[in-house]
Amino acid sequence: SKEKDIQIIIDAEKNQDYHKYQELSNQLMFDHNNKKVNVVKTYQMYRKDAYDTLVEDYNFFLKNNRIFGNKMVRGAYWNS
Repeated sequence: SKEKDIQIIIDAEKNQDYHKYQELSNQLMFDHNNKKVNVVKTYQMYRKDAYDTLVEDYNFFLKNNRIFGNKMVRGAYWNS
């Protein structure tokens, strides 16, 4: 996707695997977002920890000179 200039958006919902998605998404962004946004991580803003995670990630990528690709959603799958 990087060679073809196609952005990857990671939109993980499954709560039981949430921390795995977080780690994988952050690693992919760290590895591939050094010159432009190639990987976008979705933040499920209905979660109580979403704001803190968003701020923590933003500061981490800023400190490490990486581009922070993010998408915020309100929780379309709240009942599932």
